[in-house]
Amino acid sequence: MIRKASRSQQRSRNSSLRYGLEELKFLRSWNDLKNLYQKMAYLIPRAVGTLDRAKTVPPSLQIEPTNNCNARCICCSTARSSRLRGYMDFDLFRRIIDDAAQVGVQRVHLYLHGEPRLVSQ
Repeated sequence: MIRKASRSQQRSRNSSLRYGLEELKFLRSWNDLKNLYQKMAYLIPRAVGTLDRAKTVPPSLQIEPTNNCNARCICCSTARSSRLRGYMDFDLFRRIIDDAAQVGVQRVHLYLHGEPRLVSQ
């Protein structure tokens, strides 16, 4: 018996496909292609609903070590944010990195709404 995909599954599948096609613009090396393949190997089963969450680890992790930034870029919402400003506790950061390495996360990106290279004063 073939089960028809729900509308949300179809939208998610289309979204993943659009994301993959958009990412093709940024391929500059074989390493970039390998990274894209790892991302899509995780995202497509997730979008289709066949991801076994107990066995699958995302290929990368995004961490926001700080939400402080003094750049004031016009395209960024950080300056308008009402969140309290601060820095992640180093012990928490270390635990996150250790846990991510233990489960097999391959890349960690240090950004979100702050500037991780900003030195606190």
